[in-house]
Amino acid sequence: PTLARQLLGWLRNHCAQTSSIAIEVTDPNPGQWIENRLTSEGFFEATSPTAVPISGIVTFNQIADVLDTYPLGSPSFSAQADDIRQLAKTPAAAHSLECAFHPAIVIDTALPTIRVPISAHFASELFDHVLNEGQLWRRDRAVALRREHVYFRTPTATALLHAPARLLWQVTGPKRHGGGALRARSILDETVVGDVDQLMNRFSHLGVLKRDEIAAMAKEGKVMALRFSHTTVFPHPVSLDEYRRIMDEVEPGRGLTHVGPQPVTEQMFLRLTRVAE
Repeated sequence: PTLARQLLGWLRNHCAQTSSIAIEVTDPNPGQWIENRLTSEGFFEATSPTAVPISGIVTFNQIADVLDTYPLGSPSFSAQADDIRQLAKTPAAAHSLECAFHPAIVIDTALPTIRVPISAHFASELFDHVLNEGQLWRRDRAVALRREHVYFRTPTATALLHAPARLLWQVTGPKRHGGGALRARSILDETVVGDVDQLMNRFSHLGVLKRDEIAAMAKEGKVMALRFSHTTVFPHPVSLDEYRRIMDEVEPGRGLTHVGPQPVTEQMFLRLTRVAE
């Protein structure tokens, strides 16, 4: 299942990078692992399972318009488009659409964005192989192949890191090691606070930390797990100096909190992603 989801995700990414409209699985017998992971990777049931990666910043109606446009405008895609137009514009609906049409950014739904500090070491293990000198296979292979991950951290206000949301990863540490910059964004799928052993049993297969490392983050025996997916690593990481400059323009007087997660307004998030991507 891990390899199947990775393969489908790679095909989606390749489709987006080549500016293709969609990618269709025409194999009549792709096997149970592929079939079981098609929906989780955003493949719709049409004549054949089809994924439609959409780049850029879009609304619900703009996604629906893409599905209604030739060569996608078949009855099955038009039905999908109608369903999207009728969706209530909620954070949960935006989360679902951003997963299905990744790397799209869906706006005007109040889907929260949170800037989360992460050490360069853990960022390189979880999603940013550039920090690992470009050597993808220096990472743990099982972790490198996953489409979703878990990041363990000291518990903070659950209301701040409540799923669904977007995560904006700020890598900490020395600049020479890739620190001091916003380097990626992800979709936050689930937030859980619980006992160290409980969360280790549930999520350790998705994480990169050993038990003693997780226990060191615990507060009164509790630790927080952030399950995230659909990560986009920025081609142009945004330095903290650039972040401050943009913040002064967009939100003068607000200031940047260095310790712990911080909410990011949609206007600020969109400005940052335009610079980064």
